[in-house]
Amino acid sequence: MLQRNALIGKRESRRSFFFAVLCLTVFLLCGCGKAADNGDTEAEGSADAVLMQSVTEDASEGSDSDADAAQDVLLETTEEEADATASSSAEDVEHPGLWTGAVPDYEAIAEKKAAEEEARLAEQFESGAMSDTEAISYFLNRTTGTDQMVVVVSDGSTYGATLYYYTKESGSWEYVFETYSVVGMNGMADHTYEGDVTTPVGRYDLGLAFGIKSDPGTSLPWLDVTDDLYWVDDTESDYFNMLVSSYEVSTDNWASAEHLIDHANAYNYAINIEVNPECSKDCVSAIFLHVFSSYVPYTLGCVAISEERMVDLLLDLEVGAQITIVRNTAELANYMY
Repeated sequence: MLQRNALIGKRESRRSFFFAVLCLTVFLLCGCGKAADNGDTEAEGSADAVLMQSVTEDASEGSDSDADAAQDVLLETTEEEADATASSSAEDVEHPGLWTGAVPDYEAIAEKKAAEEEARLAEQFESGAMSDTEAISYFLNRTTGTDQMVVVVSDGSTYGATLYYYTKESGSWEYVFETYSVVGMNGMADHTYEGDVTTPVGRYDLGLAFGIKSDPGTSLPWLDVTDDLYWVDDTESDYFNMLVSSYEVSTDNWASAEHLIDHANAYNYAINIEVNPECSKDCVSAIFLHVFSSYVPYTLGCVAISEERMVDLLLDLEVGAQITIVRNTAELANYMY
């Protein structure tokens, strides 16, 4: 590029020189004509010729000097332009389509939209505008501590309810199934005590699995029901709400207890709902998730479902699974932790 710019400079210098020569030539011709017309002497013509030759030489020297100066200025200018062009081109390559305006705060925009969506969902949840499955999904997505959740929601009758089962897969809660269930004869209650035949509302761990039938292959700790096993429900006994074996503890230690093997069908398969793990005597005992009873359409405080669905749960549940029992989905808000 520098060679091309130098060539251009030389051409401009030559043009300036030729223009100066042309001007002098015209001046000489005009002067000669005027001298002839006025009858000037040969001496005067010679003097003019000498003068013109001197001027021509000065003009020639001046033209060469001017041409050289012009060429130097042009070279400097074109070199600066070339450097600027090269710099601009490099910037264009490094930052193509560079936006020079204010950059939007995309993180703040996303946070605002998320907050607005959360507020909208919370309003729908609290107002009861969501379906049961939508409300349960809302609840589960704000719940930690387990990857498997059984949710029991009253259907509005005294002891009828729907049991829903969800499990978390790859970080997302997935609906597995729902089925009809029954609860205590007197429905559900916030605080229950022994003998009130209500099902306690709340969120609980699912613990020991047991059954009169053999283990279907559950991952939960399993106990085969045998004739010596009792679940004590006597609030005056030191063994209240404990599973004991008559081989180890005399039956004289309680006035009342469930002899598990006597509850065929209901306890074919069962899981302990850990409502009262401290065995507090101002609370309830023996609250299980088990199979429907063969003789009453309700329970004495437990949750009951079909044997087929009970087996499905036993085959899928793992240690750490939980159950949440509510009268309506709005109450799920109390157990989002």
